[in-house]
Amino acid sequence: MRRIDIDNEKELIKCIKLHNKICAVNEKVNDMLSIIFLARAFWTSVLICTMCFLMITDTDIVILTQYSFYTAFVFFQLVIPCYYGEKITEMSNKISQTVAHSEWMLEGKKYQQSIIIMIEFFNKPMKITSFGLFDINMENYGRVCEWAYSLFTLFLHLYKN
Repeated sequence: MRRIDIDNEKELIKCIKLHNKICAVNEKVNDMLSIIFLARAFWTSVLICTMCFLMITDTDIVILTQYSFYTAFVFFQLVIPCYYGEKITEMSNKISQTVAHSEWMLEGKKYQQSIIIMIEFFNKPMKITSFGLFDINMENYGRVCEWAYSLFTLFLHLYKN
C-alpha cells in the first residue's frame, strides 16, 4: 500500500469521527430543545396574530408603536433558530456533495468502499427538528407566519361581525 493511500485513509477516518461527533451534538440539540422549538412556533404565531389584531383595533399611537416593536421582536426571536437550522442542513448537504465530487475514484479499493459508505451515510442531512414533527428552517418559519396570518384574519372576521 502506498504512503499516500495510508495518509488519505487516516484523514478519512478523522473526518468520519468528526462527523459522528457533530451528529451527536445535533441529536443532543434536538433532544434538549424540541419542546422549546415547538412552544416557540405556537406562541409566536399566537403573539403575532394578537399583536397585529391589536394594532388594527387600537388607535393610540404610543400603544401601536409598542405593539409594532414587540411584534418585530417576536419575529426576530423565531427567525434566528430557523436561519441557523437552515444553515446546518445546507452545510450537511455541502459536505455530502464535496465528498461525492472529490477524486476518490483514483484511490485504492478499500478507500473507495469507505467513501461509498460515507456518501450513503451523508444522504440523510443533519437538521434540527421539533419532535420530528417539523424541521427548524426558513420554510417552516414561513409556515408559522402563515398560521399567524390565518389566525389574524379569523380574529378580524369575528371582530367585524
